Amino acid sequence: MTGPDPHETPADSSMRRPARPSQVVPGWYGELRAIIRDKIGFVLQPKPSPALRALFESRVRARGPNSTQAVLAHLRRADPSDPDLMALINVVTIKKTHFFRDRAQFEGLREWMVSRRGGPRPVSIWCAGCSTGEEPYSIAMLAHTERLDVEILGSDINTDALATARRGEYTRLTLGEIPPEFKSRYLHTQERGLRVAPEIKKMVRFTRHNLLDPAYPSPVSSGMWDIVLCRNVLIYFEASTVERVAGHIHNALRREGRLLLGAGESLHGRKADYDLVRLGRSFAYRPAPLGSRPQAGVLGERVERLADQSDPAHDVAELAQTVAEAARSGELSSESEPATYSESDPTPTNAGSAEERTALLHQFRRGDTEKRTHTLERLRNAVERTPENGLGWLTLGNALLEMGELTEALEAYQTGQALMPLSPEAHYLMGLVHKKTGARGPAIQALRRALFLEPGFWPAAFHLAGLYQQEGMVREAIGEYRNALRALSDAKTATPRFESGLAGDDYHGHFRNEVRATCEARLKQLGGTP
Repeated sequence: MTGPDPHETPADSSMRRPARPSQVVPGWYGELRAIIRDKIGFVLQPKPSPALRALFESRVRARGPNSTQAVLAHLRRADPSDPDLMALINVVTIKKTHFFRDRAQFEGLREWMVSRRGGPRPVSIWCAGCSTGEEPYSIAMLAHTERLDVEILGSDINTDALATARRGEYTRLTLGEIPPEFKSRYLHTQERGLRVAPEIKKMVRFTRHNLLDPAYPSPVSSGMWDIVLCRNVLIYFEASTVERVAGHIHNALRREGRLLLGAGESLHGRKADYDLVRLGRSFAYRPAPLGSRPQAGVLGERVERLADQSDPAHDVAELAQTVAEAARSGELSSESEPATYSESDPTPTNAGSAEERTALLHQFRRGDTEKRTHTLERLRNAVERTPENGLGWLTLGNALLEMGELTEALEAYQTGQALMPLSPEAHYLMGLVHKKTGARGPAIQALRRALFLEPGFWPAAFHLAGLYQQEGMVREAIGEYRNALRALSDAKTATPRFESGLAGDDYHGHFRNEVRATCEARLKQLGGTP
């Protein structure tokens, strides 16, 4: 739903005209960021996009000279349906998505819906933050193919995105990973792209909804939802906002319902309200009874809370206490004792050794393209025979990453991270693939957690510093470049350990020298000292 949109906006044509002298006063953007955060929960990037700046300046010019504070005061008082505030919301909330995003989740969702075929009422599904509608239409295609009785609602706060969703007309860029049989059956070619088939359109309704509003939409067929998808939305919220939204969704879900999040998203302080359960090859959250607090996941929640603090300094004492409690409770997983969560029992259990997948990973790296593809399939089968082995999923993700299969790599890393919430390696790998896909916000969050769990993990510090530098966060970048250099100079941390088999020779010798030289050069560029 949300995020800085680098593509077209309704105001793009006017915003490309020659710039006029700015009439806004310094500090306007900080106030606007606070207003947007309070109104819809979305945290804007540290610097305004050209589209947002141009739109705000147009509102100031319309009111006359020296009217910056008057515009801000109006926006602060405005309801989210106010035209001026709505125009800003439409610019800052992203409208880019595609059909069948995250194949593993869609396959798991299909299996879950089929298992409820013939029930007394339709399966009710709410796509919260649906953007331009590809997600609910994808679900409708699955349900129509399986002849399932469903009720599907898509909601978003962006009125432009909802208008596109209601039209059901798309360019070929949004096709994503749609199965060919669905494309030919449910998407009709027209002059400017593709149009959703009428039988699919009538299965989905759309409404405007603010996720901060506790008055959530309800299904027509019953009072609560069987499925809520809120994917790739929470990553743009502050931890306190995530907790509010997760609480609202908890109230909207049936006891046996499921909440699906995007890869790398976290429930923060609301994890005690949900149980992590399997959904095919993916994971979902099931509401726990209100007032209960299961042991599984509580320590992982504390790590996330500490690691996500605005102050990047690590509370070493509390971290030590957290890890000690994790070791005593069995939540810390290892190669011999990986954690897993089942549909019926969220308690960690054990799985077998990783000798087979390690040998397969070596074969994969030595083979040509054809042999690598064959070995990858064998590796996938080996991992799926023991799906409770978190390190196995990380190893599979490494192979997929080397093949350039970023979506599948992210799915594998997400599974491994869910099974091993206190593994710095799992968080680091999640950050690495997020960075490669251009998702800077989730990448920064994942790398911060890796460093919180292992402060001397210099590969995470090096990548995090680069992301901070790209975001214009100079002080933070300087700090992480220095952290990387300190770790590289310490014999205990200079050679990081990768149990999933990622390292090889990449993090030894020559590569370390290159990273050290890069850190020193960038510190000099940023005005810092090693």
